[in-house]
Amino acid sequence: MAATATPPLAVPLRYDPTYKVDIRLHEPLLSHGITQLEVKVEMLALCEQFEVICRHEVAESSKSHSHPRVSNVFHNKATVIMDKMNQIFLKLPQGSPSLQEYLNQTGLEHLYPRLATYIRGANQFSLSTSPGSMEGYFSCMAGLHQVASLAAQINNDARSMTNHKYLAHQMALLYQSLNGVGDSPVIVQYKKMIEDNFKPLKASLIVDKDLNKPILVDEMKTWLMEVTGNLMNFIAGFPADLTSHMTQPGVMLSRI
Repeated sequence: MAATATPPLAVPLRYDPTYKVDIRLHEPLLSHGITQLEVKVEMLALCEQFEVICRHEVAESSKSHSHPRVSNVFHNKATVIMDKMNQIFLKLPQGSPSLQEYLNQTGLEHLYPRLATYIRGANQFSLSTSPGSMEGYFSCMAGLHQVASLAAQINNDARSMTNHKYLAHQMALLYQSLNGVGDSPVIVQYKKMIEDNFKPLKASLIVDKDLNKPILVDEMKTWLMEVTGNLMNFIAGFPADLTSHMTQPGVMLSRI
């Protein structure tokens, strides 16, 4: 007996080319007329992308214990970045400066000397060129952000959480983060306070009978919130002795 045919569960629609998605991985986000501010933002982003591939290339060379060299992969990535920069400048009005002139006028060639060297001659480019002051700017900012974030988290956990089991571990992380932002007298003072109170902090954890979870005694909780709160305010003020690596690039960025 022949099987009876049943209608299909679904009938696929015909392909509509209007749903095609164009791949634009290497095209800038700015597609129409752009303002001077947008040019600055886009150029800064591309300058940093170039520094990222430089740092990666240096790291790869150090793994093989060889002299930093420029690989074909690096040149390919650098070419893509250069193309993006040139596309931005094509959208500017007639009479606008060239890429090299723009870097000179804005001071970006001082912030990114590797990029300026590459533009002048890709074939003679060397990774031994100084990375510039922006590397210190970002590392300093990252260190301050890490300290401020940890202090804020500990302050909030001490204030609101009903389980303080990991507060001592968090304070140890905060202590390690302070090592990365310098050795100013104020930072040394905060580190000394954490050292002196670390063991008392761990000892003050008591198990709550109702919650069956370790919590801090009120005295230690108050001290913890005071120390972390003061530390947050100190970092938020961007004290000069902690931001020396950010001064020069910060001034130059404000002029761009």
